[in-house]
Amino acid sequence: MPSIEIQGGEVVYDIVGAADGQPIVVSTGGRFDMDVPGLRPLAERLAQDGMRVLLWDRPNCGASDVQFWGASESHMRAAVLAELLARLGMAPAVIAGGSSGARDSIITAMDHPEVASRLIVWSTSGGIYALMRLANVYVVPTLEALNMGGIDAALELAHWSDRIKANPRNHDRMLELGTDGLRDVMHRWLGAYVPKPGQLIPGVLDEDLGRIAAPTMIIRGGELDLDHPKRTSLELQCLIGGSVLVDPPWPEDGWERSLEAAYRGEGHPFDSWPLVAEPILRFSQQSSQKTSAINFVDGVAVPTPRTTGDMT
Repeated sequence: MPSIEIQGGEVVYDIVGAADGQPIVVSTGGRFDMDVPGLRPLAERLAQDGMRVLLWDRPNCGASDVQFWGASESHMRAAVLAELLARLGMAPAVIAGGSSGARDSIITAMDHPEVASRLIVWSTSGGIYALMRLANVYVVPTLEALNMGGIDAALELAHWSDRIKANPRNHDRMLELGTDGLRDVMHRWLGAYVPKPGQLIPGVLDEDLGRIAAPTMIIRGGELDLDHPKRTSLELQCLIGGSVLVDPPWPEDGWERSLEAAYRGEGHPFDSWPLVAEPILRFSQQSSQKTSAINFVDGVAVPTPRTTGDMT
């Protein structure tokens, strides 16, 4: 896979689709790489309908270099993505992603509006349960290892050892940062996940979401989804002016059923992601105007352009 140096680290990426296609970047969730089940089939489906799809191993995922800076991990990735799109000549692009990729996408559109033609997110994490889980997945194990055995213990954790196997440079990059350097970053990133009033998205002030200028579509969370609650999607739609909220293309309990199947070794939680291709294609072909109302066509919500008299 090709790579490019961004902000002091190599970023591995792939592009699917014709050179003249409408540019879109799709960011996956968790700390998975671009070949996680469900992601490439989604990219291929979008490419079939004329989109040029950027897939990338976000920093701290896959074969890209690890990077430890920024107010949060998502703020760091957003800055990297903005530069990556510009360097590849794909800006502005549709910025799309699910779960942690949704956070990365939201902050990219918020802090780097020049690279975002549209914003599309699904499986947006939120609420006390989800945020505490995220902290205990992404940050706490590293802090515990650092406190017990320093940087050498952290390097032995499954996630970081996998990053070193995929990219041996990451061993020296983490050693150079050292115990104290990595601990400082982990404490800062942990703070973003602490639930706070006025911060629906970890580490982001609610009022700052109003700065998002790109037409936005939010695929809401399922009724029973504790990791990506319906409430979070509804609040996000309220905070991003003119955004469109649509029903998920999978059952209301789709996330829970996918976790159960994965536990049985019968699939991956992102296996259903190709289903978001249809709403992505519909929304990406709409007018670039900001929207303020929702109409439904064949069961799919589509934007209604604002008129001059609409409140902003």
